[in-house]
Formats: sequence, structure tokens, C-alpha cells
Amino acid sequence: MDKKIFLSILTIFSIASMASASTWAYFSDTETSGSNALTAGTLKLDMPTAKTITGSGDEYLVPGQSVSGSIFIKNDGTVTGDLYIKLSSESMDSLNFFTVTTKVDGDGHDLGAEYIMIGTLGAGESVDLPIEYSMDEDATEGQGTTEKFVFDVLLMQQGAPVPSHP
Repeated sequence: MDKKIFLSILTIFSIASMASASTWAYFSDTETSGSNALTAGTLKLDMPTAKTITGSGDEYLVPGQSVSGSIFIKNDGTVTGDLYIKLSSESMDSLNFFTVTTKVDGDGHDLGAEYIMIGTLGAGESVDLPIEYSMDEDATEGQGTTEKFVFDVLLMQQGAPVPSHP
């Protein structure tokens, strides 16, 4: 009989051991970090909607003459962007006798119907982009032509692909 009691006690201890071991396996602890926040950066181009560029008082542009001015452009965003510019007009045919250029870091760029990159503009930075209109000294066409040019300025995320559509 002692053997039966001993086996019963051994069985009870074995079951109790397994029950307590499996209970420990389910213990867990969870912590929460609630102060994580992400904020997306912004690109915000600020420039006047209209800018009149005039010469030195001459009302008309003649072959060999040029007039200049500038366009103020500012990145009011929080990240650096690539700055592009293109030119459009009522009649792009006028670019056969008018030339519109800008200079960036000493390099001249002819403006036309395709976007060209003119540099980067950091957050809060601005540039006074020089613009020059000129008429080729050998130009014989365009007499009496009045042309209204529109500058499309684009600020894109730095390193993004060059825009493919004018």
C-alpha cells in the first residue's frame, strides 16, 4: 500500500509541476512608447505671380538691344528642392528673334519650352533670378511684335527625376 500512496503523491507532484511550469510560460509584460511622431517635410514655392521686366526707359526693343530684370523666388518649405524654370509665350515663334536667358552662378541658360534645372533652393532660402530679354542684332523679323512671356517655375524634391512634360 505504501507503494500506491507513494505513486499517487508522485503523480500529484508531477501534475502540479507541469501546471506551474506552463503557467510561467504565459507570463508576459508589455510597454508602450506613445511619444513617437513623424512629420513629412514640405516644399513651398513663393514668388510673385506677375513681374514686369523693363529696360532703361526705352519703350521698344530693337535688334542688338537687351533689357533685364529679375524674378524673386523663395522656398518657404522645410526641405531643400531642385529649382526648374521654363518659358512659354503666346507664340513661341517669337523666340526666333527674341532671346530670353537667365544666369546662375555665372552660367547663362537660354530659356525655352522645356524645363531646365537652375539649381537647388534650401529651406527658407531665396534667389533673385536674373532674366534678360534680347534681340539678335541681325534680326530682321519681329518688327512691331508684342510678346507676353510666362515663366513656369517648379520646385521639386531634391534628386527627383527631371520633369519630362513641358
